[in-house]
Amino acid sequence: MDYIKIYNEIGAKDIAEVGAKNASLCEMYKHLSPKGIVVPKGFVVTASAYRHYLHYNELTWPLSLLMKDLDRTDYHNLTDIGRQARALILSGRLANDIGMAIIASYESVFNHTTLGVAVRSTAIAEDAPEVEFSGLHDSYLNIKGNYALLHAIKQCYASLYSDRAIRYREDKGYDHNRIFLSAGIQEMVPADIDNSFEFTE
Repeated sequence: MDYIKIYNEIGAKDIAEVGAKNASLCEMYKHLSPKGIVVPKGFVVTASAYRHYLHYNELTWPLSLLMKDLDRTDYHNLTDIGRQARALILSGRLANDIGMAIIASYESVFNHTTLGVAVRSTAIAEDAPEVEFSGLHDSYLNIKGNYALLHAIKQCYASLYSDRAIRYREDKGYDHNRIFLSAGIQEMVPADIDNSFEFTE
C-alpha cells in the first residue's frame, strides 16, 4: 500500500488517493519544472494512510455512532458532536511504519527537518474523487520539525469533522464514512524572495 508519494510520482490518475488539488499540483510540478518554472517541491500522505489511521486506532465505529447522534432537525448539537469527533481523531496515533515513512520523506525531499513546510488538507469523496471541498478543511503553514509535522497531519485529519465540514456533507448528502483525506507537504517559500514560483490555492 502506498502511504507516501513524492510529487514526481503523482499524476491525474492518482486523484482517488491524493485528491484533485494535490494531483493538479503534482502535474504542474512534473511538467512546468523542466521549463524553468519553479513549483515548490513536496510529497503527499495519501488517503490510504488516513484509512489506515482510522483502522489502526479503531475510530470508524465511534465516529459513526457520533454522527448517528447528530440532530438533523436544527443541528443544535453540531458543535458538541464536532468537538467530540475531533477529539477522537486527535487521540489516535500514527502507526510507527507510517510515521517513520513520513519523517523519512520529510528528510529526503527537503534534505533536512528544519525547513518550514505547508501541510495542506485535501478531502476525497470515495465515489467522486474529482469533487473539490475547497476551503472546508485546515491547512498549516511554516511547520518545522518531525513532531510538529506529524501533529499537523493529525490536525488535518481532525478538520474533516469541523462543524462546517460536517454540515456541508449533511447538506450535500455525502456519507461521512466515505470521505477521506490526504495531506500535501510542500516547501514554504517566502513571498518576497522571488516571483518565479507557482502555487495553488
